[in-house]
Amino acid sequence: MPRDAHRAPKLRPSAGHGPFGHPSLTSLCMALLVATSSAMAETADPPPATVIATSLVQRVLAAYRGIETYSAEVRKTTEVGGRSARLLTRFFARRPDRVHVDNVSPIQRRIVADGTRLYYFEKGAKRGFSRPIGELDTDWLVQLRSLPGTPIEHLIRLQDLPEVVLPASAEHPVRRGYATPKVFVVLCANRDERIERIEFYRQADLKERTGQCEYRDFVQHAGAWFARVEKTSMDRKGDPVSETRIVESITVNGPLADALFTPDAFFDNVEFVSEIDRP
Repeated sequence: MPRDAHRAPKLRPSAGHGPFGHPSLTSLCMALLVATSSAMAETADPPPATVIATSLVQRVLAAYRGIETYSAEVRKTTEVGGRSARLLTRFFARRPDRVHVDNVSPIQRRIVADGTRLYYFEKGAKRGFSRPIGELDTDWLVQLRSLPGTPIEHLIRLQDLPEVVLPASAEHPVRRGYATPKVFVVLCANRDERIERIEFYRQADLKERTGQCEYRDFVQHAGAWFARVEKTSMDRKGDPVSETRIVESITVNGPLADALFTPDAFFDNVEFVSEIDRP
């Protein structure tokens, strides 16, 4: 069974992956939004638009609150500098805050959250990471509460920001903007407010786009939309990076075994520490 060690040395996960085994590109996109809960840094004035009280972000997040359980298989391919890396993940979630993430190839790592505490262990490591959910930092909490095939991981960081209505484009009749300390974020949706693209700009004048996330091949479950294809692209210091996620076997509000969210069933005699170095 898991063993806690509160004053153990810090650990470092494999470089290039986020806490849930996500490739670094997705983590970088989210990192652009990290400071949104702090005092807003100086940014360029947003384009003239109307500020509204109930945001698109809040309405879309509300649609996903009807999801009680969720499972899927995710195949990710990251390409950078002519090289590619692949990751296969099995994902299970039951609200509130029960998650089981099994990275099976090429790196074997497992994350289990039982509603009160999160456990992370990579095969071959001397120790794992564990901490009460209430003490997790922003990155871990966002990943814990996100679902593959949805924009939740980005929307959580935008939900408390003022929203501006932007002019419609030929492709997307609904466009909304959000000023964060580091980037200006634009949500692009269809008339049903299904988010199909998230664009990241260096400033609010929308002249220099630094990255985007596209969502394709949608299915609808319990009144919420899920993309079976996600494609993220980003220019990282002049070096284009892309990530494609294929989300398969999506099951919403189906039965999930209690054992999936029981750490004792998966971590036999593993020592866990409460600190971890992030790459």
